Amino acid sequence: MVEAATIDDGEGRLPCVILDLSEGGAGLRLADAEQVCPETFILEWLDGTRRTCALRWHKDSRVGAEFIESDI
Repeated sequence: MVEAATIDDGEGRLPCVILDLSEGGAGLRLADAEQVCPETFILEWLDGTRRTCALRWHKDSRVGAEFIESDI
């Protein structure tokens, strides 16, 4: 699965790609490896689906996110 999405931390939006998706979280790739991913954020798919997430790991441009809330 590769799908475009955005990370919204309430102060701005970061473009990303969803590389891997499971019931409990997602593997993401940021558009720029220099970007800093916030500790909590809303992941939004292009279709409008939104999930509140917590950052679990960050290496280079790859991010692991855990879903901490259902669809909002």
